[in-house]
Amino acid sequence: MKNILFPTDFSDAALNAFQYTLEFAKKMNAKITLLHVYRIPIVDANMPGELINQMSKELKEQAEKNLKNLIDNALLKPENADKKELEFDLLVKQGFAVDEVVYAAQHLKADIITMGTTGASGFREIVIGSNTSKVIAKSDIPVLAIPENAVYKHIEKIVYASDFHETDSIALQQLVKIAANFDAGITILHIVESYEIVNKEKIKSLKATIQTQLNYEKINFDFRVYSNLFDGIEEYIQTDKVDWLATLNRKRNMFEKLFNRSFTRKMAFHTKVPLLAFKE
Repeated sequence: MKNILFPTDFSDAALNAFQYTLEFAKKMNAKITLLHVYRIPIVDANMPGELINQMSKELKEQAEKNLKNLIDNALLKPENADKKELEFDLLVKQGFAVDEVVYAAQHLKADIITMGTTGASGFREIVIGSNTSKVIAKSDIPVLAIPENAVYKHIEKIVYASDFHETDSIALQQLVKIAANFDAGITILHIVESYEIVNKEKIKSLKATIQTQLNYEKINFDFRVYSNLFDGIEEYIQTDKVDWLATLNRKRNMFEKLFNRSFTRKMAFHTKVPLLAFKE
């Protein structure tokens, strides 16, 4: 992993996510491209083109200054003394945030997008329509969604929420490459409503396939019974000292169930755990 794209709107959540991204980039020995997307506030459809161009120029220049200040201020902190050798690029674009983030990630051949989230835990905001959720939905590149209160620590345990579908290997192959940098363990978690509905033969076959394909020693499997998928994952994260939650964004399947809006209207997901989302 060599290229990290970090979109920012300069909010508190984004500032915290930048600190987390610095730590992550240091560990991965990766370059960070900071991206800010702005839009021109058109208050009059008859606004002269020259005025619009001038506003665009001023907004772009201010954003570039803000990005430079963000880096400079972060590197002045004592805890970032070891990050002064990191490489940074700055990118300012006019347009719609989600579209520009997705395009920039593809154009720059980014390996991962890191973004801040807000809300009770970050997860609540993800599911109800934030820019982060929209980027996750549109991007073919993995997205690390970082809750506003998340504090970076060494990554020791990653939980991959799985429904044991054949395509899980797509995400797991990418996840292993990241986890290996931390020597982190990966738990493939499968939550069911009852053990009676588990297709044991299918799962046994998939487990064997996954272990053969990945060739990573620090993988284990866990089953839990919960009537509610969301509750099950929340409790597992809280009780098992999980550092990251990972999942595969597969239409009409695990991701959709996990982040179904009806769930989020009923509960807040109180966790400081970042979400790593892969695309099928």
